[in-house]
Amino acid sequence: MPLAIILGLAGCSAAVNDDRAGTETPYPIRTVAAGASPSPGGVTIFAVTRDRAGEAILSTAIAAGPADPGLLRQRAAIRVALLDLDGAIADLDAAMALGTPIASVLLDRGVVLFRRGAWDRALADFDAAIRLQPGLGDAYVGRALARSAMANGEPQAYRAALDDLTLAQATADPPTSIPAARARILLDRHAFRGDPADLASVVQGFRAEPPAGTAEIVVAVEALARSGDLPGAEALLASAADVTSPEERGSLALASAHIGQAAGDTARFTAQAREALAADPWSWRASRSRVEASLAAGRAEDARDLATTALGRHPDDPVLLFLLGRALIDTGEGNAARERLALAARALGASPVYVARITEALKTLAPMGTPAGTPGETPLGSPVGIPPEAPGD
Repeated sequence: MPLAIILGLAGCSAAVNDDRAGTETPYPIRTVAAGASPSPGGVTIFAVTRDRAGEAILSTAIAAGPADPGLLRQRAAIRVALLDLDGAIADLDAAMALGTPIASVLLDRGVVLFRRGAWDRALADFDAAIRLQPGLGDAYVGRALARSAMANGEPQAYRAALDDLTLAQATADPPTSIPAARARILLDRHAFRGDPADLASVVQGFRAEPPAGTAEIVVAVEALARSGDLPGAEALLASAADVTSPEERGSLALASAHIGQAAGDTARFTAQAREALAADPWSWRASRSRVEASLAAGRAEDARDLATTALGRHPDDPVLLFLLGRALIDTGEGNAARERLALAARALGASPVYVARITEALKTLAPMGTPAGTPGETPLGSPVGIPPEAPGD
């Protein structure tokens, strides 16, 4: 499966079970044509439409038996396109349960789990796929992105992620997703650690070799917007080809939201973040931006509710937890805010950027047990263990 789905990283389009040259398929796959009964034999998965009709055709074929991992993988692909990630994971679980583990099925499931926000489970699947098929370059890229998503500012995790891309590049058929993945990891590290060299590296890299394809454009637009080159970001976004998949529409809308955020255009930031999340409700990056946009617009209750909903889908995302704490401060729910910020601080203690942000947020809270807004500062360090002199953004 191409990894653009986790690269744009709100998510660009890709589908499970887009077969790659050289990927071993050690099981029989039946050919299923629209309107036809499944027939035994053959080694081709027929490309039914990726919609409810295609899902229904495959469901009929699967129910008719015998058990066929190829059909389960294909239905999983359709369910990804329909944003039914839990259904896709269930299909891939069922495919894995039919016999000997298959590297390509593990890769497929890892990608969907990553998008679902289950980064630790995705990492385990990518690891297993690499053990079974060490030359599977996409699995190294997937593992790199999973490491980066889980790093939360830990320097060694980003280093390991970049090392995985070196391993992917050394495979016989290096994935084309490597440049976008490297840029994504550097942007993640910049967001959590604040080293301007990471941002400069991404910007300079794309200026030396212009981005190709939606995934690279999305990452490059975000980098240019962060660096303050808003005209360059606008021009690059305008160059993106028309897209049809919800993931690609969502990732391009999110790129536009980054421009609005950097420009201080709250209306654009809000509208584009809303569009990104509507197009791809599973995108934790779009969820973060949607909450941040509401905070920027002064809509604290909306931000609180959006963060709460997003955490229901992505309970392991400490950035969403931090944003919920920020929103609770603004709604006057001081004790609840302090609790959420303490939890976020435990997960984000390796991030200089978020340590500083949490410290600043706590300064706006009244001491424990007094109503929010009462003069006085919360003693830093005791509730969450944050150093008083945290490094700045």
